[in-house]
Amino acid sequence: MKIESTDGGLRVHAPAKINVFLEIAERRPDGFHDIDSLFQAVSLYDELEFTPLESGELQFEEAGIEAGTDNLVWRAADLVRRNVPAAAQKGVRIQLAKRIPAGAGLGGGSSDAAATLLALTRLWSLDVPAPSLAEWALQLGSDVPFFLVGGTARCRGQGEQIESLAEHFDAAEPLHYVLVCPHISISTGGAYESLDASRGPGFTLTGPSPLDSISPGTMRSALAQGELFFNRFESAVYGLFRPLRELHERLCSRGFVRVLLSGSGSTIYGLCRDRREAEIVSEKLSGELDDAEVYAVSSVPAWSG
Repeated sequence: MKIESTDGGLRVHAPAKINVFLEIAERRPDGFHDIDSLFQAVSLYDELEFTPLESGELQFEEAGIEAGTDNLVWRAADLVRRNVPAAAQKGVRIQLAKRIPAGAGLGGGSSDAAATLLALTRLWSLDVPAPSLAEWALQLGSDVPFFLVGGTARCRGQGEQIESLAEHFDAAEPLHYVLVCPHISISTGGAYESLDASRGPGFTLTGPSPLDSISPGTMRSALAQGELFFNRFESAVYGLFRPLRELHERLCSRGFVRVLLSGSGSTIYGLCRDRREAEIVSEKLSGELDDAEVYAVSSVPAWSG
């Protein structure tokens, strides 16, 4: 998350994320699923502008169009105003310029929501404890708490149990990827339903997590060699969307160190050996794929505040 001052306001660059590991436990009685995942923020950004308003209004525009109150950005701003008395009469105009594709498994909406929580507490000089911010973030969505931290982190439970791996990743060379985002929007809820159906009633996840068999200090080197990459959603999603399975197979033939689905899709990404390889492969794929957006990205560090 990059937060910078503007003339009277703030500008925030809110990054996307990929899942480099994603295991999903059985469905809980409340309908949710616990996860065990390695999240990694990457250098593909939405941009949000926050301008204070003397009128006390809450205005939200996306690419110049007034957006609805069901958007995560509006909900995050409303959450701050409802929970902090000093912010109840504060006004702000929020302008969102999207670059992270929606419905692509990259967490763009969640990142924008976290950016709003962080930006408004700074813009309005609010003294909000970190646990309160984390609680609000979880109310907005399972991925939102991660974006309060960023970098590379292991996330468990509903996503609220966060173990930052910054000390093992941030000082090292970034990892480099090519993101391929086909023009297919996938419902996360639908992906969970398909996964549950494929497992059948009475399924229980057993055995230790592969992430527990490796020390945090060696995770970065293991990932660079293509190890640990896993996504439980792949079989379910590829069974529903044949074009995605075919895209996965096509990317596997391009020499990537590893190819994986991010989240519930539709983004599929490839791990490259270095930045130059990512740029070259990205340029080639951009010329070949008419029905997808292609980006060369790198992992980014945890936020410094």
